Amino acid sequence: MKEELYSNALYYYGSRKAVPYTLSMRMVLNDPVDGDALQTAVSRTMERYAYIKRRVRRNFNKFWLEENPLPVVVLPSDQYAVLGSEEVNYHLLAFRYAENMIFIDCFHGHLDGSFLSRLMGTLLYYYVEAHYGETMDPKGLSLLGDEISKTEYEDPFPRKIVLTEKPLQRTPRFIRNFKMGKGKKHGPEYRRTFSIQASEEQVMACCRRMDASPSVFAALVMAKVIDRVHPENKRPISIGNAFNIRPVLHAENCYRSTIYALHLLYDERVRRLPENLQGTALRGQIMLQSDPTSVMAELKFQNKVYKLNAALPFLFMKKLVARASTGLENADTTFTVSYAGKVDMGDAGRYIKKFDAQGEGGTAGLLIEVYCINGMFIFSIFQDYEDTEYVDTFIELLRSNGVDARLVSVTETSSPGIKF
Repeated sequence: MKEELYSNALYYYGSRKAVPYTLSMRMVLNDPVDGDALQTAVSRTMERYAYIKRRVRRNFNKFWLEENPLPVVVLPSDQYAVLGSEEVNYHLLAFRYAENMIFIDCFHGHLDGSFLSRLMGTLLYYYVEAHYGETMDPKGLSLLGDEISKTEYEDPFPRKIVLTEKPLQRTPRFIRNFKMGKGKKHGPEYRRTFSIQASEEQVMACCRRMDASPSVFAALVMAKVIDRVHPENKRPISIGNAFNIRPVLHAENCYRSTIYALHLLYDERVRRLPENLQGTALRGQIMLQSDPTSVMAELKFQNKVYKLNAALPFLFMKKLVARASTGLENADTTFTVSYAGKVDMGDAGRYIKKFDAQGEGGTAGLLIEVYCINGMFIFSIFQDYEDTEYVDTFIELLRSNGVDARLVSVTETSSPGIKF
């Protein structure tokens, strides 16, 4: 079945070699991966989520999606796959494994971190069943035999939006915000991921003391890092806060990438507040910008961009509009924080050591991906600066707040390629 691109069209038309909009998630197991059991688990997982088996088609003026009956591949490799290529049967996702690690590479316009956490729970359930012969408690997991509603696979983005109430607060735009990396050497050759591990109990104690959620806590710590590294800065720090709009669209289980960036301003007014009220201030901005009236006002604006893009007659025009749109979004962001919530793998979670992000292609400046699983928080910091001053200071501030943070890995960061 042919599907016209709409709500995620800008990801597809804006994707290119330098900014592929791809990501890779890693699940580290207690034992070495059994390739045969993983193949069985992937087959059953894809049977449950058959609607994500898609491929991209194109002609001279547009892309579109079609169902892809070919199997999703499982590669015995620690190297990224090229998504959309023959290597992966033209799919927009692929599974890999090496030693005790399972990876999933995917196109961010197709899937997002919230859905991937759910998918990995399903995968782990079937992997444990195939490898250990153990049937886990299925509570909270999406499995074969579930009743699948249309909200799981239909595009929830409304084509027509009529505002009946004034938005509480529009997401700030055209901000004269601070840009990270001032005075630092940066470039793709310095791109690395720093994984920092900390106790859930200690992090949540800080969150309570600072009146902050885990994402706000990470945002505040990095904002204070910038204040320390760049004491001369007086401009506001604009924090991109990844927000899941599924509940607003009444599509909580939708597989599609439904992430919207709120802009939280850490400016002189917030800096002057006591530390516990700084968390309150940022959470208040989230509350106002994430209110359904505010979200629908932003989506109404986005609708105009999507319709303009769809009406353009040539592919190169669609690509220009997509890149200009994402460029404006990146210009308003100092750094970005993404937290999809506590990862719940159910009873099978005891077979995991760690769950984190390994590659992210498309985020401006610096990105912090936050995960919590099995009593531990993982802060994965993606940056392309030569020195490690931001990361070192982040760890230092965590420790000064009573969090025994440890840098557990540093990896050179690239991202899965994409070929349409």
